Amino acid sequence: MNIVGLNMDLRDRSKWVAIIGSREASKKEMEVAYKLAYKCAKEGKIVVSGLAKGIDTAGHEGALAGGGKTIAIVSTTVNSPIYPSENKNLAERIKENGCIIHPFSPRPVKGQNVKRLIERSILNAILCPNIVVVKDADTIITGGTKWATYYGMNVFKHDVYRLDCNFKFHKNPEVEECR
Repeated sequence: MNIVGLNMDLRDRSKWVAIIGSREASKKEMEVAYKLAYKCAKEGKIVVSGLAKGIDTAGHEGALAGGGKTIAIVSTTVNSPIYPSENKNLAERIKENGCIIHPFSPRPVKGQNVKRLIERSILNAILCPNIVVVKDADTIITGGTKWATYYGMNVFKHDVYRLDCNFKFHKNPEVEECR
């Protein structure tokens, strides 16, 4: 594992809040994620996400705008380009106000892209005692977000919420089973 950026004590994770959700989030969902991350930063919490498009980007941006720290857990190795490439500048800003965790070694693994995205999501669930999925619709959580949600609730017994666009929290949202 490689950690790049601000020297942070990563042992105390009590103030870590994962803000996660769809890469294809609506404009309103992105706004909600940004505002939540901003508020978390103002309260001294550390926002953790995956540097993906959509909710992850909005969460990192909100934390930085709020003057706080943010951590990106990425699916790339320390020697690989940032993915997605449009978040390269955001990654540089995160390094100045938090850190980027590269949990993977450079050894190639068959089918590694999808596997690493899933493993990154599970690592997020392991590390964050509070997980918030920004999703307006009260529908089952699927896609990549399901992994952190499912493992956070069912394996690690963390506090997991769905936050809708009316800023209402729903504890233990329905999530597709992970297989």
